[in-house]
Amino acid sequence: MKGSISGYVARVEERTPTLTIVSITGLTGDGQDDEHPFIQNIRFDGRYRQLASNLTVGEFVYVDVSYTYHNWQTPSGEARSQNTMNGNTLYRIEPVEVIKRDGYVCPLFMVNEIRLRVRLVRDVVFKVQAGKRICEARVACSDQGQAHYYNLTAWHDLASAMSKAVKGDTLMATVKARKEKWTDANGEHWRDHIEVRSMTRSPIVLQGARANLAGD
Repeated sequence: MKGSISGYVARVEERTPTLTIVSITGLTGDGQDDEHPFIQNIRFDGRYRQLASNLTVGEFVYVDVSYTYHNWQTPSGEARSQNTMNGNTLYRIEPVEVIKRDGYVCPLFMVNEIRLRVRLVRDVVFKVQAGKRICEARVACSDQGQAHYYNLTAWHDLASAMSKAVKGDTLMATVKARKEKWTDANGEHWRDHIEVRSMTRSPIVLQGARANLAGD
């Protein structure tokens, strides 16, 4: 799974001699609506670490990334999973405009997209809420031969388009990924929120093989 992220460098953390984590913030829109900032933590590992070696907080960058999924068990047997973004290229950019939103520095009109080929593992759920069309889908996506599962959300006309898909269909989609934070009695939590930005059904030849295809 491939994608691209651009935005403001909010943090540069050298975790190990071979791993640097760069946190990037921004807005994909013009800042006039109720869009929340995205926050992406991008890993520059191994031979890619040199791309981030001279980065400093306050710069603006464009990064090509690969998006991967990991799962493991803790010593106590508890299942854990994590989505990660790995930086493959990095360019410094000049933003058009920068604002503050929710305490974050946010350049406007930034790129935050991942390209997926996914298979619907159940029928979609379409609803109208507060006058807005929403469609939610549970999908499988193959990464290095292993199937992983995500919840996708589409809005407005895209929601209507996705509502025509059924369990087993294969979709090719560009999605916007961001972190959502909430706090409860057990403390602070984060989860991945994936919003569909563009979508099409896969070619018929792929649809015919959908029973055996999770996507990649």
